[in-house]
Amino acid sequence: WSRRSAMALGHHLALCRSPVTFEKVSALNSVFFDETNKQVFAVRSGGATGVVAKGLDDKASISFRMEDKGEVKCIKFSFGNKILAVQRTPKAVDFINFIPDLPQTEYSQECKTKNANMLGFCWTSTSEIVFITDQGIEFYQVLPDKRALKQLKTHSINVNWYMYCPETAVLLLSTTVQGNVLQPFTFRVSWVLCSNQAPIISPHLCSQLRKGCTGTGIGFYCHIH
Repeated sequence: WSRRSAMALGHHLALCRSPVTFEKVSALNSVFFDETNKQVFAVRSGGATGVVAKGLDDKASISFRMEDKGEVKCIKFSFGNKILAVQRTPKAVDFINFIPDLPQTEYSQECKTKNANMLGFCWTSTSEIVFITDQGIEFYQVLPDKRALKQLKTHSINVNWYMYCPETAVLLLSTTVQGNVLQPFTFRVSWVLCSNQAPIISPHLCSQLRKGCTGTGIGFYCHIH
């Protein structure tokens, strides 16, 4: 199957000439991908022996260390690499400022929904973040100078899995026990719009989506294995 034939059909796959290189996954090294900033994170020993974040441009590579407080489940910078968010437990996200003249002391925000388990989180703007739990979403504004978060909005809904598109700031949730309904949310600065639900007509499609969006790869922030 030639590249010319593939291009004639309008579809082809090609690697860039300067791919992002990173240390392979091992017992000491974990690798994550942030879909918003297009960064690959290599986390060694929970961050104690180093974290390297690489984007498409090697000049934008960031290296730092952080205290090992347990296994890192998800790690992402805000837009502009100003604030780092790290999830280590199903209940909370830790934050570290990377802003000049502000201390890098960690601060944390727990899920406010009782008995909820966090599936992941997404930065929606330079200082706003949404937590996705199995019981809904929690939308926050991060206040780096105060090392605290302000809750902007919550929405209770059963969540099986989620997908987030950073280009449009649209969050798509799979809901209901059967997983046959999609609930979209659109984020803008300081507000969120809950759109009409969309049923999934095909049982086969519903089953395939459920299989493809479970485990450590829930959402787009897949933990690379």
